[in-house]
Amino acid sequence: MVETTAELVLDVGDRLVRLVTSETPIVVSNTVPTERRALQALLMKAVSVMRSLLDLARHGHNIEVMILARSLADHVITFAWLAIDPGAHYPRWERGDARDRLAAQERFEKRGRTLLEPAARVIFERQKANQVRYPPDMDDRADKADEYWATRLGFPADDKPFADTYDVIFKHCSSRTHASVQGLNDVLEPTPEYTVLVLDRGPEYQAGVLRASLVIFGLGLKVAAEIFPIPASDKVDQLSAEYLRRRLAIDEPSEAL
Repeated sequence: MVETTAELVLDVGDRLVRLVTSETPIVVSNTVPTERRALQALLMKAVSVMRSLLDLARHGHNIEVMILARSLADHVITFAWLAIDPGAHYPRWERGDARDRLAAQERFEKRGRTLLEPAARVIFERQKANQVRYPPDMDDRADKADEYWATRLGFPADDKPFADTYDVIFKHCSSRTHASVQGLNDVLEPTPEYTVLVLDRGPEYQAGVLRASLVIFGLGLKVAAEIFPIPASDKVDQLSAEYLRRRLAIDEPSEAL
């Protein structure tokens, strides 16, 4: 019996996740630069999101899978962009985050409420005042990740694995992350006489999103293996090769992790 795409993604995804979770907790000295500690924390968050995504897929919670897929892509692409030049990119990311926190504070103030404690507000104001550019949007981060990492990870020079995978996830998952008319289709099964409202479906319902999630997660681990001892690069490569081999057996177009 030929395995399904969902079965393949769930199996390989679990094993990729364990390359990191089997080594946790990871102790990082406070002498390590802030930007490098932030990179390690961002990687850990991506692992956590992927682990939850796989668990939800097993239970047929496809809407939640698509919401997490969008979050996973954001985390991995930001991680890859930061990893290009942590010392230069982290202050930009920090400034952008401070801008958003202060903007939220302004919205709260208009309603007579307070979001930030005074000490936290001072910190964010200082970060926002840093004379560096704001970070690029997610599309640009993906493009810059491809420019720097694609060939280093073994892809042909004209390949865009980060941007291409992000486009797939954005196309299918953004309408599920936010309230939208298109997003209602996940719970509607119309017939000529009536419409059935459903919650759960099998994992094959969103096999393409599962596959894209595995690809973007694998890309993130490949970048991590270039700069950290965990995960081990040879183990990531072995699982990538196994994924490709098993994908061919399913008789679908192959995609590299």
